[in-house]
Amino acid sequence: MIMDTLLILSVIIGLTSATQIDSKNEKPPSKDSTATNQSAESKDEVDSKKWTLFSPLIPHAKEELHPLLVHFPIAFLVLEALLLLSYCFYPNEDLVKFSKWLLWIAVISFIPVIYSGIRDVGVELLHSKNPFTDGLRNRLSNFFNTTTMSIHVLYAVASFLISITRLIWISISKENNMKGIQRPLFVASTLLGLWILIAASQVGGSISHE
Repeated sequence: MIMDTLLILSVIIGLTSATQIDSKNEKPPSKDSTATNQSAESKDEVDSKKWTLFSPLIPHAKEELHPLLVHFPIAFLVLEALLLLSYCFYPNEDLVKFSKWLLWIAVISFIPVIYSGIRDVGVELLHSKNPFTDGLRNRLSNFFNTTTMSIHVLYAVASFLISITRLIWISISKENNMKGIQRPLFVASTLLGLWILIAASQVGGSISHE
């Protein structure tokens, strides 16, 4: 009985001493972590002041439009590519017909995307009173730079030109562009344009989330 009591007491003493050692070794929160938490909290406060629960439902003309509009040509070109790939396995003239309409819509949707992208440069970077004009000058003068913005613009322009070229191709072609030798060439150009557009979106996403 005495041995059992001594054993229990030794265990309790060991646990108590281990707790004291852990409390001594425990480091107080560093200034860096405290500053990081404070900055995160202050950022949340700024965001909460910028948006309310229902304010996003109302379009804000002064906000950046490009990140909102850029999803449309991507969606249309992805759907077009899926229809063309489906045609390769299940030939159906309706698939080609719908894919042509999607390409037309995608090319048209590029127009507000390009305009809003140039305008946002003038608004956000240059703080210009003539955002589109000054944004266009800025992008043209820095077109071949290796900055993130210039790489984004370069890929976006390349994707737009490929889409325009394919649209002209199907417009002047007298026969179905998905038959014969035209099929692999047209599908390859479609996938290439989509690949480049996704690359442009990836770079653009890094810009908008900085």
